[in-house]
Amino acid sequence: MFLQTAAIEASRKKPLCVFAALQPGTVQSKLSSSFVAAESAMLPEESVSKIMAVMSELKPSGRAQFVDHAGQVIPW
Repeated sequence: MFLQTAAIEASRKKPLCVFAALQPGTVQSKLSSSFVAAESAMLPEESVSKIMAVMSELKPSGRAQFVDHAGQVIPW
């Protein structure tokens, strides 16, 4: 709710701003090691690269956007 409210308020003065919550996918880390095999998770560098590509494609909408590392919209 905070992100949505911030997006709505900010877009009133800065209509080209983009607010997004990003899901990075499953990344090889201590956090994910208990849940998935390392070879089925992305390297951190791969996740960051994908997130950066997704971010560069987001368009201003006046609302917060929730997307994953592949650019797929995640319903709120």
